Amino acid sequence: MKRMRTVVMTLALVALVAGIANSATVLQFGWEQLAQTADRIVEGTVTHTDVHWNDAKTKIYTDAYVKVTGTLKGQPVETVIVRQLGGELDGIGATIPGSPRYAAGEELIIFAEDRPDGAVVTLGLFQGKCVPYIDADTGVKMVRMGSLNKAEAPAVRLVGDNSQTPISYNELLQRIAVAVGN
Repeated sequence: MKRMRTVVMTLALVALVAGIANSATVLQFGWEQLAQTADRIVEGTVTHTDVHWNDAKTKIYTDAYVKVTGTLKGQPVETVIVRQLGGELDGIGATIPGSPRYAAGEELIIFAEDRPDGAVVTLGLFQGKCVPYIDADTGVKMVRMGSLNKAEAPAVRLVGDNSQTPISYNELLQRIAVAVGN
């Protein structure tokens, strides 16, 4: 009986740890917090992505190459490489709950943190990638803070009460300018 209880407790602990390992807790940022915290903020278009191993072949990274059309914070550059942990390569896949996905042709604004290797990483996971869209009713260019992939949403717990309400693209540009002192 004692051995059975030990086995059950061990299995429960393994299930708990597995659940924690496959989830993420994300502190919600407001627009101003993202802008102030970011090393760089750029507008641009994803030209292509590339998946690769690190030198030790222990981690998979996906690089999104973004042709910069506007620099809102940081040093102006022609292209930024957004390097995210995860991807699929050689039949092996790795995902990080809440990590943004990038696709060729996407127009976006990225709130990013500089990496020592010259690439950048998206700030606040999915929150730092914003894809503009045209509101069907008003015709106004709008943006909302990055959104979660529906399949990943149950694995991400958001902490904080910042609104995810869409705002106009122009309002976002104004908020960024005020937040970074431009």
